[in-house]
Amino acid sequence: MLKIVAENLQPFEKKAKLAFEQNEEALFNLLKEIENRGACAIDVNLGPIRKDKKEKVEFFIKNIERYTNLEIFLDSADPEIIKIGLESASKKVVINGFSLEEKKLNEILPLAGYYKVDIIGLVMTSNYIPSTLEEKLLIAQEMISIAEQKGVDRSQIVLDPVIIPLGWENGSLCAKSNIEFIKHLPSIFGPEIRTIVGLSNLTTKAAGGKAKDFLQSIYLSMLYNAGLSMVMLDIFNNSLLSTIKFIDTLEGRSIFTFAEFSS
Repeated sequence: MLKIVAENLQPFEKKAKLAFEQNEEALFNLLKEIENRGACAIDVNLGPIRKDKKEKVEFFIKNIERYTNLEIFLDSADPEIIKIGLESASKKVVINGFSLEEKKLNEILPLAGYYKVDIIGLVMTSNYIPSTLEEKLLIAQEMISIAEQKGVDRSQIVLDPVIIPLGWENGSLCAKSNIEFIKHLPSIFGPEIRTIVGLSNLTTKAAGGKAKDFLQSIYLSMLYNAGLSMVMLDIFNNSLLSTIKFIDTLEGRSIFTFAEFSS
């Protein structure tokens, strides 16, 4: 079953504005809405924090655990924020994440080994996102090898082949390669390594409204068919939620009714 990770707890999310002012009631209301819409986990992206890091990180971690059953994905390039989050949580937190960027390899990746938690690996270098399947597999192999050297078991690794906007150069090639990457991953690296994508990266605002939803929905179906484990998405996007409901129906996890898809 596809795990849904909500991307909506971030500084530029309008619905999260009051929560980022450390308004506990606003955070509670946002979290319950996210959970009620079917998310299994939440990506906690607090952005850059220049002061009072411990207080701010603990506010979110402790209240998420207090009010929901959502699994926490802690999304930060700051090792200090991640460490505070890991030590504040009473349950295991997923680190998001690392790549072949030197700082992340040396300061973030070892935290997954030390705390024995899962970590997302973005299949890219510090300044390059591969477009072809061959490049993605080579970078993934290097990431897995380094992770194991640093005490991270491959069962802790969740690989993100990295979606880029379709409008970019090689955007369509990259989108196709991501599907093939997910499809072939188990036979190459073993079934224990899971996969995730950030679906919103596929389209930009220029794609506009319904066309944006249409493209993301089709691509999500293709990724799921390839064997995708988790998807990070806008939990308030009704079109995407309908797509997931229909997938569940076809997989026999729910019964089809027109009422479910009438809105």
